[in-house]
Amino acid sequence: MDETLVRPRHLTPAQRRDLGSFYTPSPVVAYMAAACLPVKSRQKPRVLDPACGDGRFLWGVAERLSGQRNLSARERLKLIRTHVHGVDIDRAAIAEARRRLLAWISPEEPQDVAEAESVLAANLRTGHALIGEDFGPAGGAAGFSWRDAFP
Repeated sequence: MDETLVRPRHLTPAQRRDLGSFYTPSPVVAYMAAACLPVKSRQKPRVLDPACGDGRFLWGVAERLSGQRNLSARERLKLIRTHVHGVDIDRAAIAEARRRLLAWISPEEPQDVAEAESVLAANLRTGHALIGEDFGPAGGAAGFSWRDAFP
């Protein structure tokens, strides 16, 4: 993983502390993805990170699920569409996660960029993943409806 893509840029250390946002170092991401996703599995699981932050773990998951093969942008997009999902309370972190995974998909044609952005908007959502929609706003984020977000 390119370290220039994994440093959170939008929050100060004090803001991260106040939100409880702690970003996972790249070696830990690689270890977690390897531990969670066996290479020789016949089926690729759907992975949901309920506190995905800027998408580091989801990037590692995508890399792991790709089997380190040189996939086309279309194949990478399909992998993200069907297997990679995330939620975070911080809108700026979700925007960063979408940028990170868009860079991983690396579409070349304008229509492919638009499709990738649409998939990422559907798969990476802003909300408070620990409370349901019945509880209303908490910490500045609305309760999250899992049924509506990921049917």
